[in-house]
Amino acid sequence: ITDAGFSVVGRFDVDSSGVLSNGTADAVDHTSGYTNLSLTGTIEAPSPDTGRGTATFTLTPQPGTNSSSLNAVYYIVSANKILLVQTDNARTGEIEKQTGTYSTALLDAPVILQMSGGNGNDKQSGVAGLISPDSSGSISGVIDQNMQSSVSLDQPFTGVYAVDSSGRAAMTFQAGAATNDLVAYLFGQNQAFVIQTTGADALYGSFKPQTGGPFTAASIGGVFRNSALVPVLPWSENDAGLFTFDGSGNLTLVSDFDYWGGGFSDTLGQNNDAGTYMMDTNGQVAMSFHGLPFSCWAISPDEMVCIDTVSTQDTLPILMNFDRVSGGAIREEKPASSPACHKQLRAPKRPRL
Repeated sequence: ITDAGFSVVGRFDVDSSGVLSNGTADAVDHTSGYTNLSLTGTIEAPSPDTGRGTATFTLTPQPGTNSSSLNAVYYIVSANKILLVQTDNARTGEIEKQTGTYSTALLDAPVILQMSGGNGNDKQSGVAGLISPDSSGSISGVIDQNMQSSVSLDQPFTGVYAVDSSGRAAMTFQAGAATNDLVAYLFGQNQAFVIQTTGADALYGSFKPQTGGPFTAASIGGVFRNSALVPVLPWSENDAGLFTFDGSGNLTLVSDFDYWGGGFSDTLGQNNDAGTYMMDTNGQVAMSFHGLPFSCWAISPDEMVCIDTVSTQDTLPILMNFDRVSGGAIREEKPASSPACHKQLRAPKRPRL
C-alpha cells in the first residue's frame, strides 16, 4: 500500500474465515522507517459476481504519526493477485500470493529495480537499476537516480542481503555517498515488493527478474506502449503513448501527456517526435527524443522501465513502463514538423488547490 508520503510492504497468512495470522510488515514515511511491525486484520468474502470485497489491516506498533488501521476495498484479478484501494486514505496497493519456500538462495539472478516516492515538499524522486544477487548474501549492480532533479546515473554498488523463511529480504548497499537500506517481500523467485527505509522520499516499488540478455539494439525492435507509473503526487505528470524502435538505434513516438502547471491549470498535449537509443549488453538503454534524456532498463525484450533524467527545474521526475505491443511490427513514422517539448516548455508545477 502506498501514497506520496507513506508506504507499507508485508506478508500474511489468511484462513478460510478471512482472519490474518503470521503477518509482518515494514513501513516508511518522510521521517523514518518502521521495521518488523505486526500485521493483523480480516478480509471479508468477495462478491461472487464482481470479486469485490472489503478488508481491514492493523499495524502494531503504530508507525509514527500514521494510522495503525488501514481499511480497504479490494478486487480479485486472479487466483494469485488482488488490487486494493484504501478507503480512509488516498492510497492504493497490490497483493500477490506467495508460492514456494524462501531463503537467501532464492535470490539468485539479476533483477530490475524500480522505485518512486515523494518527500513531503511537493517534490518526488525515482530510482531504477540492476541488482545482481549471488544466492549467498552478496549483491552488486548499477543504479540510476533522479532525486527531486538531482540526477546520478551509472552508480555501481556492492552490498549484502538476507532472506528469511517468510520471504522478507533485507538489503544494504552503498551507491555514491549514500547508504541504501531496502526491505523487500518476495512473492516468487527473484520478484518482490520493496521499500527504502532510509532517506526522506518514502520510496516504494518492486523488482522483477531480468530475462533475455545479453541485449543489443535489435532486442527491443518493434512497437511498445508506454505509460507513467501511478502518479506519486496529485499534480504529477501522466504520459501514455506508442514508441517504435527500429532495432538499429532510432525511434519514433506519439505520446499524450497531462500535468498540473503554472496557474493551477491542467495542461494537456501531444508529442509526435523522433529520437535515438543505445542499448548495453546488460539491458541499460540510453534514450533521447527532442533532446530529452531517459535512462531505461530492460526487464526482458518485451518490457522496460525508464527514469526521467531531465534535471533542470524538474522536481517531479517520472518513471515509465514500456510493454511490447503483441504482434507490433516495426514501422516508420515521421515526426510532426514542430514537435512539442512539454518537459522544456512547461511552467513550474504547483499543487491543485
